Amino acid sequence: MDYFYLAAAVGTYAVGLVCQSVGAKRQPQLGVRFQALARLAGDPLYIVGFLCQTAGFVLAFLARANLPIYLVQGAVCASVALAAFIGYAVLGRQTSTSELAVFVAMAGAVAMLLAASRPSNAYDISGGALLGFAILTVVVTGATFAASRCAGAVPLACLAGVSFAVLAVAGRPVASHIGVGLVGDPLAWIVLATAVVGQVQMALALARGSTTVVGSVMDSTTLVVGSVVGLLLLGDRIAEGRALWVIVGVLISVGGVAAMAGIDSRRRRAAESSKIGRTDAVEIYMAEG
Repeated sequence: MDYFYLAAAVGTYAVGLVCQSVGAKRQPQLGVRFQALARLAGDPLYIVGFLCQTAGFVLAFLARANLPIYLVQGAVCASVALAAFIGYAVLGRQTSTSELAVFVAMAGAVAMLLAASRPSNAYDISGGALLGFAILTVVVTGATFAASRCAGAVPLACLAGVSFAVLAVAGRPVASHIGVGLVGDPLAWIVLATAVVGQVQMALALARGSTTVVGSVMDSTTLVVGSVVGLLLLGDRIAEGRALWVIVGVLISVGGVAAMAGIDSRRRRAAESSKIGRTDAVEIYMAEG
C-alpha cells in the first residue's frame, strides 16, 4: 500500500504544480501581503492546484510511514518532469528529444532508488533535534520576507525546499503513529507549520519563475537535505551493497530536475528572441510604410 501512496502522490503533485503555476501567472508579482495572497487564493485554477498539492502531501505523508525519505523525495522529484510533460501536452507545447531523455533518466533513477530501498520504521527524534527543527522553522519563515524582495524565484524556491525537507523529516515519525495523540505532539505541529509556510513560499516563487525552475530548485533542495538527514537521524535503510545505487539515483534525480530547468530557460530565451525579432520586423515595416 505504501508504494501505491507514493505513485499517487507523484501524479497529484504534478497536476497540482501545473495548475498552481498557471493560476499564479494570472496575478501581478506578489509580495508578502495579505491582499496579494488573498487574490491568489481566489483564483479557481490555483485552488484546484492547491487541492491536488494537498492530496499529494497527504499521500506522500502516508508513504513515509514505512518508506525512506530518499525514495519518497526522489519519486516526488520525478513529478517535476511529469508536470512539464503535462504542461506541454495541455498547453500545446512540443516536447523535445532532450526532455524525453530526462524523463527516461529520472524514471531510471526512481527505479534504482526503489530497488535499493528497504522499508522501515523511523527512529524517535530526540529533544535536541526537535528544538532544532522548531528554530529552523521560525528562521525559514522569517527569511521569506527578505527573499520576497528579490526579483528572482530561486531564493523563495530554496526556502520552500528547506521547509518541505523539515516537513519530510518531521513527518516520517509522525506518520508511523497517526492517532488522537498527534494533537499534543510537537512534531505534528512542525509538520503543519512547514506545510503552510512551504506552500506560501512556493506560491510566491511560482509568481516569479517558471514551473520547471521553481519545482527543480525546490525538490532538489528537499531531496538532498531530507535524504541526508533521514539516513543520519531517522535510520532510513538501504539494501546491503546498494548504497552506491542510492547515491547515483539521487544525483540523477537532482541532475534531471536541473536539466529540466535548463531546457525551460533556453525555451524561454528563444521565445523572447523570436518576439523581439517580430517586433523589429513590424517597426521596420511601419518605417518603410
